[in-house]
Amino acid sequence: MVKCSNLSILQITKKKLTLTLNVDGVKLSKNSQTTIWPILLVVNEIPPNSRFKIENVIIAGVWPGPSKPSRGEIRLLLRPFIDELLYLESGYIFDFHDGTTDKVQVYLIGACCDKPAQAILQCISEPTAAFGCGRCEVSGFMVPTKNDGNVRSFSMDYDNTINVTKRSNKRYDELITIYQLQQQLKDLWPNKKKLPDVLIDEQREKGIVGVCLFRDLTYFDVGRSFMSDSLHNVYIGAFKRMLDLWLNKKYRKENWNIVKHLKKLAELFSSLRLPSTTTRRPRSLLDYHKFKGNELRVLLLFGHRIFYRVLQQRYYNHLLQLVVLMHLAEKRKIDNVDLKIIQQLSRSFVVSFPELYSDRHCVQVVHSVLHIGDTVDDFGPMTNYTTFQFENDLG
Repeated sequence: MVKCSNLSILQITKKKLTLTLNVDGVKLSKNSQTTIWPILLVVNEIPPNSRFKIENVIIAGVWPGPSKPSRGEIRLLLRPFIDELLYLESGYIFDFHDGTTDKVQVYLIGACCDKPAQAILQCISEPTAAFGCGRCEVSGFMVPTKNDGNVRSFSMDYDNTINVTKRSNKRYDELITIYQLQQQLKDLWPNKKKLPDVLIDEQREKGIVGVCLFRDLTYFDVGRSFMSDSLHNVYIGAFKRMLDLWLNKKYRKENWNIVKHLKKLAELFSSLRLPSTTTRRPRSLLDYHKFKGNELRVLLLFGHRIFYRVLQQRYYNHLLQLVVLMHLAEKRKIDNVDLKIIQQLSRSFVVSFPELYSDRHCVQVVHSVLHIGDTVDDFGPMTNYTTFQFENDLG
């Protein structure tokens, strides 16, 4: 059985299959600005060690570029794709290798993408905007920066992490009704340049900017089916931001900054004995700003000890919350005790972040750690759907 993101239970048999989706832009070469946007699918019933092999990945469509597609262009790409998925839900006659045929129903149950791509698919605000979270309705608030600018913070206290409204099919249906009514009233208003405040009140729509085509699917929840991603949410997201706060000299006057110890930390990191499963040893920590996802993963999961007694204890303890959280979230088998710890650590990490690093640095990728527990609860270990796997296929 698969626990689907709309909290229904889908009985998986030989006659039913489920899919996970990824959409992302790919540069044709390092020196090229031309990108293509493929729609990729994997079959969840294929064992994890074979699921992402190139021969098992389905290319369901491609936006040919030359630049990032607009929301309208993505919609044009998705409409026939969604129609095909609806057809597959009703059942399709497949030929099997043993010479038999049978009717098989196929369901899309999840999507794992980076945040900009997810916002386009989900038809919500950009990730840095008000209500830019794809999993909940936190609005965020503006915080001034030292350069006379502003940045949106998604800082939350403990009660808010529990009580915040989660995105779901039911909630989407309520909000899209409000959105469509707002659009109708705007169309009827005689002076488009002077709309009344009630027609431009973003609080009412909670980030909804259009109809999400995925709502048509039976077992896809337009909130919870958008999975937390270990690569973009954690390794090149929250952890990379922490690393920059510690090692970037522009923060050298802050309590958390340890740039004066960078050379020593680099020596410690280079001397570490890493697990035999490490396919490529990371570069020197002196080049931390160039680290890719796998290098950041190795540093977080296996190299965190180098920061012991270099970071102040409260910052190191906070780092350990993320370390333990990710070790548990990437286990091959996760039991109910593990899940409870994951949920507690994700909440504690997010609540503590602004207390340690200020509201200014509690941006969307930090906030997104809060939702890891829900994704693990619905879909299991994060290694089973991470965009690490999809990006390896794309080269």
